[in-house]
Amino acid sequence: AVFRHEKTSNAAIPLPCGASVALARALEGLAAPSVFMHLIRCTGVQETGNTDIQTLDNWRLGHLQELTLAVIQFDVIPMAAGVGEDAEARASVAAALFSMIGTVVGNARLSGTARLLGRHLTAHSMVFAHRLLAPLMRRLLSTAESGKECAPSSSRTACKHLRTVRWLLHHSPEIRSSIR
Repeated sequence: AVFRHEKTSNAAIPLPCGASVALARALEGLAAPSVFMHLIRCTGVQETGNTDIQTLDNWRLGHLQELTLAVIQFDVIPMAAGVGEDAEARASVAAALFSMIGTVVGNARLSGTARLLGRHLTAHSMVFAHRLLAPLMRRLLSTAESGKECAPSSSRTACKHLRTVRWLLHHSPEIRSSIR
């Protein structure tokens, strides 16, 4: 039996308090190479020490593709963005989601998946761009300009997120044309 996600309305299902942050961090973790290797070892499919790098990379790309398609199919972005008015929680959700998105869109072999993700983010641009991305970037840039001890780290993170946006635009020509 195949589970089919039946969408009953366009409104995102609200998550309980704290669940959005946990969901976003779980997605960020699932996209990490170290977690992928741990999952491969736990399945016992094959001894990873005897597997060539190309095979492991192909498995990881398949894993990232499946993760991204699940994010799209189950409308995770609007659900996770449905965080209340707590600015700290929204910042955590935005940073974790953007880290996961950056892992996917930064790989040229996942351009089709990145294009689907770009279209999905465009469809939810009000939620994603205005509630998550814009406040996160404002916060990072103001911290980077402050000259505080954490300014270099904030500057690097802002550059990393801008690179992710560039990759999204690169993979999704329809998004580029709507921006012009």
